[in-house]
Parts: sequence; structure tokens; C-alpha cells
Amino acid sequence: MELFEQFLLDFDIRGVFDVSPGSGCLAEAALRLGICYVGVTTKATHAKWLGNVMDRVAMSHVVTPGRPCYFKDLAADVQTHFGAMLAGLKESEDMEDVDLAEPMTDSV
Repeated sequence: MELFEQFLLDFDIRGVFDVSPGSGCLAEAALRLGICYVGVTTKATHAKWLGNVMDRVAMSHVVTPGRPCYFKDLAADVQTHFGAMLAGLKESEDMEDVDLAEPMTDSV
């Protein structure tokens, strides 16, 4: 994600037309920077999956101050209606830092 963000910034990209959106990392990088993004898929299942991923990402950005899509009034409503989903996203982001090769232990 950081590589895509840096690439977009370094080349002063203002819009992206992506013919192979893959996992959506470039789409999220564009969203983080407020850059217009259009992704084209060849399969309806990929388009639906990617749309679901980006909906969740967009909701997390709507509630994060400093992001281009942050709106204070909307953030409160999103937190009210999608708080559990956003908490799950935060938890999964925290898990990215966990080394899965190491056994996880519960601390008491």
C-alpha cells in the first residue's frame, strides 16, 4: 500500500484507470490520497468482491479524521450503524503485524 501511495505522489497522479485491480491495494492507496480511481474487472465475482472490500475500506476512511473522505457528521452515523464492522477491520489491521509463524499466547 505504501509503495502505491508513494508512486502516486511521486508522479503527481490525479486519476487511475486500472485494468487489473487485483486485491484493491491501488484503489485503497488512491482513496487514501483523494485520487479518482476506476477499476475494471473481467469477472462479476471479482467485481462484487472488490466492491465489498472497497465499501469497508471507504467506511473506515469516512470515520478517520484527516482522510479525504472524512465528514464529521457522517462519521457519527457510520460509527452508529457500522461500528461492529469497523471494529472488525481495526482488529484485522492489528493482526497484520502479528508474526503467524510465532504461536499466539493469551496474556492474563
